Amino acid sequence: MKKSICKTPELCVPMRLRVLRNGDKNKNRAFIIIGPDSSPGRKMQCTEILNLPSAARRLFNEKGKEIFALKDLQRDELVYVSCGEHWINPDVSIAQQKKQIFLRNLASDISKIQTFCSIRKIEALVLEVQSDIVSGAKLAVHKPVAIFGEEKQMIGPKEKQMQKNALTTEKASSEILDSHARAHLRMKACHTLLRYAWQETPHDFDEDDSLPKKMEEELFENVEPQKKYSHSPKQSKLQKLCHQQFEYRDGQIISCAAPQLVLGVRGPDLRSGMEVVLVEKKVDGSHQRWMHKEGSRTFHLVSNPDLVLAVSMTNTRNEAYGYPVIVQKYKPYNNGTSNQKWNYVENTKAFMAFHSTALDKEITAANYAGICTSSVLKEENIDQPGYYYFSPTGKKKTMLCLACGQSMRAEKGLKQLCPGLPFLCASGCKTQTPFSRGPFKVISVAEADLSSYEAEKTLSYYEERLLSLRMKTCAQVVSHRGTAALHQKAVKVIAYKNGDGYRNGKLIVAGTFPTLLTECTEQLGLTRAASKVYTKDGTTILSLRDLVLWALEESFIQRNTEEQKKEAVPVRTKETTIKKNSRMKVKTKLFPKSVTSDSLDGIDKSLLTLILRNPIAIWVSCGEPFLSPKESPKIRKTEVAKKRQNFG
Repeated sequence: MKKSICKTPELCVPMRLRVLRNGDKNKNRAFIIIGPDSSPGRKMQCTEILNLPSAARRLFNEKGKEIFALKDLQRDELVYVSCGEHWINPDVSIAQQKKQIFLRNLASDISKIQTFCSIRKIEALVLEVQSDIVSGAKLAVHKPVAIFGEEKQMIGPKEKQMQKNALTTEKASSEILDSHARAHLRMKACHTLLRYAWQETPHDFDEDDSLPKKMEEELFENVEPQKKYSHSPKQSKLQKLCHQQFEYRDGQIISCAAPQLVLGVRGPDLRSGMEVVLVEKKVDGSHQRWMHKEGSRTFHLVSNPDLVLAVSMTNTRNEAYGYPVIVQKYKPYNNGTSNQKWNYVENTKAFMAFHSTALDKEITAANYAGICTSSVLKEENIDQPGYYYFSPTGKKKTMLCLACGQSMRAEKGLKQLCPGLPFLCASGCKTQTPFSRGPFKVISVAEADLSSYEAEKTLSYYEERLLSLRMKTCAQVVSHRGTAALHQKAVKVIAYKNGDGYRNGKLIVAGTFPTLLTECTEQLGLTRAASKVYTKDGTTILSLRDLVLWALEESFIQRNTEEQKKEAVPVRTKETTIKKNSRMKVKTKLFPKSVTSDSLDGIDKSLLTLILRNPIAIWVSCGEPFLSPKESPKIRKTEVAKKRQNFG
């Protein structure tokens, strides 16, 4: 929770609020608390006074909008307190609340399966410098520029000979020239491959110097805007290639483009998870020397052999920058550790990541996606990371995979398994009923077949089931609303991806909320199923009815503000007061009572049609918090600057 910054004494006046459990429809059970802000101490007060099962973590207003600062609330306003779960609409019945919770849990399980399917077949990735090749630049793994062989098609016979001559000269004079001179020879060999458009060999044209018709059509069909600083695709590709070439020599991983820079870790205190960066090459640099073990295919830091070069998979992969490279505690397991295994290809100067078996990659993906490995293996004992505990009698030993053990945490006093002990997770055994769900909330581990050839089918099955259940639930809710459903016409929206501001909006027409979520997922190209919808002010939308009510309220506020501005004295302080009090006055004066109720019958049909004539702007996420469209341009400028640095 963000703490409010008190600039004036008036902002720190204690505020009285009514608090209620999340989903509780009986407002008479609300308790009164008094506090100046939403500090952890006030949350603790909510936890105690409401007798919550665990610590209070999130606050919501009556519309379901999450509260981050109490300055946005009014005196005696009702606030719902949750232990971290999403807002539960108190107006729906207990049965409907249970259905909503079930659907959310099912969506959470499906999200894990989607993550697993997206990373289980990791393509060839190579080590790469993320930005400019300078000291302090971060490392990542990314798709190779070419399949290390395509360059032959890009290099003409003259360039080949020039490159060969330059390299031969360097080799012959390596004992005579210093490192600075040798670096110049390398860069000369690299840059001789580049040609500008006017340097290309001209085609044989007809006498009228016009392009052949077929070639002209192809040129106009395949026109693509080039990078601002790239003179040609060939040059950009070769510059990118320089970021992906390294040499392992004398215990150091050296950048071929800048031999004075090597891979290392900064800081005296080494720990697992620290980023690997380019550092100045030093003879006595203990944090920049690596020991290659061919048997385990790992690179160990000489100053601390327990730390190895690894790919971080804790965050979702960024398509532009790939997975970051870190040092990680060495895991001596055959499976579930593919992110620590590398292959140094000497002739192409490339470090290939995830150099392991398909099974190892799948177990690694399952561990990071939070999937039980027994869903992938199906009754096969393998060497993998995991935990174990003994029964109360001490006779029976139960072994769990990494995901199942982490979901149970300290409930059973788990201990880490030693490597070299093949096992199958107990969650996948049919006899182990207490662990049938494993890390899932709804899906049974035994029923979820995520083996190599069945994973995609299983994912499709559960996605279709979730969509079907959402449609049924929506139909039941609409039927209970009676005549209000008659006014719930199809709504037009302009959907934007959360964090993209007003870029790449998609016009969508939907008659039900599940349909809206499905269309947003497909048309916006989201990596996971859309689960949250926001308006421009951050209001969370849980149904099309909520969206219609919000649009009506915004219309009234805008009209009320314009009328007051015409009558108000043009003083800056008064304008600010008008903006602050608009929403409250709308509710008390302009807003019809029927609008705030469950029914839309009291709204004039012509007014409703007028409001819904124009599409409503919404921002869609896969569960991430709302990012204001006003903040998005700043973030986008930063990303563009980084991309320009990366791709030249």
